[in-house]
Amino acid sequence: MFKPEGPITKSTEDILGRTTFATRLADAIAKWGFKDSLVIGLYGTWGTGKSSVINLLKEHLSTLESDNAPTVIEFNPWMVSGQKQLLSHYFEQLAVELEIQNQETLDEDTAAKLRQYAALLLALPGRSDLQGVLENILSIGGLISVVAGLIMQGLSVTAWGIAISVFGVLLIVARLSGNLLEGIARYYENRAILGKRSIAAKKQEIVDDLKRRRRKLLIILDDIDRLSENEIKELIRLVKVNSDFPQTVYLIACDRTIVEKHLEDKNKAISGREYLEKIIQVNFDLPQTRRSRIEKYLFSQLDEALERLPSGWQKYFDQSRWANLYHSGFKDFFPTIRSIKRYTNSLAFHLSMIEKEGVLEANPIDFMAIECIRVFCPEFYHYMRENKELFAYIDSETMSDYGHRQREERLRLLKEGLSNIPESQRESIGEIVKWIFPGCLDNTICGGTWVSTWNKGLMARSPDYFDVYFSLTPGGDEQGL
Repeated sequence: MFKPEGPITKSTEDILGRTTFATRLADAIAKWGFKDSLVIGLYGTWGTGKSSVINLLKEHLSTLESDNAPTVIEFNPWMVSGQKQLLSHYFEQLAVELEIQNQETLDEDTAAKLRQYAALLLALPGRSDLQGVLENILSIGGLISVVAGLIMQGLSVTAWGIAISVFGVLLIVARLSGNLLEGIARYYENRAILGKRSIAAKKQEIVDDLKRRRRKLLIILDDIDRLSENEIKELIRLVKVNSDFPQTVYLIACDRTIVEKHLEDKNKAISGREYLEKIIQVNFDLPQTRRSRIEKYLFSQLDEALERLPSGWQKYFDQSRWANLYHSGFKDFFPTIRSIKRYTNSLAFHLSMIEKEGVLEANPIDFMAIECIRVFCPEFYHYMRENKELFAYIDSETMSDYGHRQREERLRLLKEGLSNIPESQRESIGEIVKWIFPGCLDNTICGGTWVSTWNKGLMARSPDYFDVYFSLTPGGDEQGL
């Protein structure tokens, strides 16, 4: 029953009809006839299927004749952090893939050149390295100046004071003699290397090799919107600097809004959108999926989960009540296949906990609704669990002022609880609450005459059954364990 939340890997798993789009995009890349490079953006929010489309694209490319199919290289920046590690990992990944796939005679030689090119780039000292050296040198100079100044002013400087100062200088020198001095040594050694071989010359050798390749390179960068702000900036900069490699197509899949936000110039000299548009030459938005396709998949997964219940569960499943719940707020939490898998995996597991010796102890509709809140809005789930008196109560059937004040206070506290959850979820959660806990949000009287109906339906609205939904312990509660 449990469905992996990862992307699909082949067209036979495509239930959203994305294969046609992926195939056409793959063909467009394969037929790109210019020698220049191309940077393509594939935009979509998290969980909408960018990685699945990429897998469908790769599947189609693998069916093309060898002369038309590009050499596909997937670069995963998740394993590294920092500019130098990112740069080193990037070129190493290109080199390794060229060696492994070895689709053309020049590839092994090109791989070696890529490693040499990366080594030359890494030889250049970064700003932070030089700044660290400078700060330490200034610290030494400052400390020596203080001691010298005291002596020149004729102030009494004890032997201990001089010793402590000298010891401080020695500590700083020792610090410099560690990693920083080693870095300085590497820097001068690399300068000697640079004097013999130009970065530009080495890059030109790679360019010449790529021009002679029959196949294009397709470099795929997926999920970059999950990186930190600095990592996104470094990765986009890396693409920008190397986007002039001929016969190379970059495919960048990301949430455009997130990436643009991270690329925003703090001085407002250029917007994140403008910066990204300077890099991305062609962009595509992920095709909109018809709601009917998503609903069909959701219903199939719900049916599969419910079939795990003991026989006879259908008598507690009022189709009219379910339809009202679904269209009120429940459906709002399932915009993507990933959200459906996340929910139904959890539902299938927890449904096994609401039966005891083959007897159902909770209403399946109520349980699905509360599980939806637990998975997608845990803050309000915990609020419900801790405030039973706001959801499972019995009103006095009299119209007394006292009863009215009680209802008004419950309503105030419930609305206060809703106000503490994300605004984007507030209305949908409120609608679910209205259907599962009638009377709570409309201030109507729900007296003792309703209790038998609630109990007969195993409903969460009943004070006798409310705890079952939150303890996940059939016939008892957590405190009774």
